Amino acid sequence: MRKFVYFCILLFIGINSMAQAGLKDTIDNDLHALEKYLYFQYNPTQLPVDAGWIKDDVYSDEFDESVLNGSKWKKYDLYIHEHNLNVGCLKENVNVSNGKLILSAYYSSTGTMMPHQGDSLNIHYLTGAIISRRLIRYGYYEIECYLPKNHHLRPCFWAWGEIGQGQHDEFNDYNEIDVNENPDESPCDIQQNIYTNYKHPNPSGTRQHLTVSDSIMGKTSRFGVEVLPYEIVWYINGRVSSHLRYTIDTASANGFSMFTYSDITKTRPMYIRLSFNMSVVTSVPGLPTPYEDFTVEYFRCYKMERGRQNTYHPSVFTPSAESCKVYPNVILGGSGYTAVVNTSTAVWAEQSIILDEGFTLTAGNTFSARIIQHGTENPATSPLYIGNYSY
Repeated sequence: MRKFVYFCILLFIGINSMAQAGLKDTIDNDLHALEKYLYFQYNPTQLPVDAGWIKDDVYSDEFDESVLNGSKWKKYDLYIHEHNLNVGCLKENVNVSNGKLILSAYYSSTGTMMPHQGDSLNIHYLTGAIISRRLIRYGYYEIECYLPKNHHLRPCFWAWGEIGQGQHDEFNDYNEIDVNENPDESPCDIQQNIYTNYKHPNPSGTRQHLTVSDSIMGKTSRFGVEVLPYEIVWYINGRVSSHLRYTIDTASANGFSMFTYSDITKTRPMYIRLSFNMSVVTSVPGLPTPYEDFTVEYFRCYKMERGRQNTYHPSVFTPSAESCKVYPNVILGGSGYTAVVNTSTAVWAEQSIILDEGFTLTAGNTFSARIIQHGTENPATSPLYIGNYSY
């Protein structure tokens, strides 16, 4: 009898469906148990993070010009960090040289006067920061960067969204995704966070605090985040470091926690920001002052390409650019069809992935199948795909 293997990794596990399985009490009363449940349901891929993704040059920047690309970025100038009123940004601390973005920080004994809430403050710790001119919502974003050895510094790669450019509604819709934020405590610590509707009476936030075995300071590393409508995955040097799913039960996701689900559908289009802040501790006289730059090799944005047919069912499947496109349905194998996967690859679909007889995964390779839930009525116009820039 013909046998089908239905292989669907759902990127969204609803609370209601889990309740039908008798897990509602566990979810409400034992967060750790749910975390284990989610872990066994999802095995993060260790494939190259660009498997299935296409580089989008509209957003990406290799920093290979002699100056910062003003069509893609703007510099913060005379800007005071709201979380640390002792630190401000100057344009002069943002430079591009030898194919790298260089953000500097230093202490000035005389200081610089900067406007703040209708008044002005004399700021002595001065840094550099840039923000993208375009909003980005879904996709995979990555930087390669050198983190300075002085761990009291806070070089950050993050996405930041508000209601309209230059406007801020402090009661609603503030959104933030932190891809790389170095907290103050240790050079072996890193945070990868998300906040949605952060100023709202019912916000949703998850703080992923990681401790690595060796210092990440004084080294060049890659930090990335994969933002999908119902899932967010963080990466460090090409490996999954944190993972977050959607839930409608926002009450148990409020506040800061290591928990692995949140109402991420509220996430709005965001601006990418690369900034060089300093901790409050660093601002105290007598402690180490900055002596190394925050250096960024590149910023790359990847999106996907949608297939032009409803079902992708090749007579002979081998990993290729065509197989990496996203189709509503994918069938691999079947009577008269073969699908030999002899190199690690990822397959994406919007509705279903079916592995039939004749599907073979050769030893030493990895196969990943992922289904995307869009949250849009027409997935073809989703900003997940390259060429679709409207929100």
